[in-house]
Amino acid sequence: MRRFPTALLLALAIVLPLFAGTAASTPAEAAAQAILQRLDLHLRAPAGQPASGLSGGNPLSRYAAGATVDPLRVESAAEYARRTLAGAPTARLTPEATGAFLREQAASILASADQAPAEPRLIAELGRYHARRLEAAIHYQLFLRSQRLAELVAATYAEKDAVEHWRAVVRSAEARPAESADPGVRPSRVAADWRAELGRLEASLRDLEEQCCPPDASVLQEKVWRPRPAGELTGPAISPVDPQFGPDGGVRIAARIRAPSGVAVATLRFRAASGQSGFASLPMNKGADGEHTATLPSSLVAGGTLEYFIEAIAGGGAGASFPEPGARPATLRFTPRP
Repeated sequence: MRRFPTALLLALAIVLPLFAGTAASTPAEAAAQAILQRLDLHLRAPAGQPASGLSGGNPLSRYAAGATVDPLRVESAAEYARRTLAGAPTARLTPEATGAFLREQAASILASADQAPAEPRLIAELGRYHARRLEAAIHYQLFLRSQRLAELVAATYAEKDAVEHWRAVVRSAEARPAESADPGVRPSRVAADWRAELGRLEASLRDLEEQCCPPDASVLQEKVWRPRPAGELTGPAISPVDPQFGPDGGVRIAARIRAPSGVAVATLRFRAASGQSGFASLPMNKGADGEHTATLPSSLVAGGTLEYFIEAIAGGGAGASFPEPGARPATLRFTPRP
């Protein structure tokens, strides 16, 4: 797992060793692992450069400009804002969907707070912080692209909530028993780093408030972006079918893809693993029982190795892919025909 750039993420050194390479023994630990794995997809070091425009130097602008670990399959806040303004769907993992996922996992941990160990509870607070700050980042990017003050106001309100969640993170870190910390990390140093991060977040919030608040009543009445309910963010279910080789040496890739609102688009993304840098695209054709297929001719798979993944977008606009983002693409090895 990558180490993130801020004191917030450096401090995870006290909890990451407890989960790295080990199987979760409780639902709380499984949820904590899921939170860390999802954050690892959306937050990549180094962070993005400060965005231009108002408040260009504050920590929220750097957070909002950050790249993801895999831009092909995981969407950044900047890309999300650009695509949303264009009204286009995507099969990539979005920051909106990640925010909903983090809240869900955090709630499952905190619902059993009395039984959950200190480390999962700390990670739950971390998940709540990032869920709200991802929303602030989306509002901020929408403001940069539209110059609508209402989006900056919404970003400020979301950032205020994120600061409150970070205070909970700091309290959780300070209350963590010293004897359970990683031997290589001094708990007092970790708590100091996390409290220093709180100071930077508070300064960021003051910067935003000076620019936009208090807003005019007309600004408050404007419609702004709102995250959708978690149920609307669930993409199609994709179940792979074993590939089949044709008599001409081509390969048929198939999957059963289902969604309550129907499947609008299904796409095969593929590359020969023998040195190709990007993935080509091929539409998948819908057949019976929700099966979608695409056939690659022998000329495209002459190397004997194929990497691929499947993307699908439901009729309601939610997307999904298989294998899931963060996992390696499916790999198919075979003996090419002469």
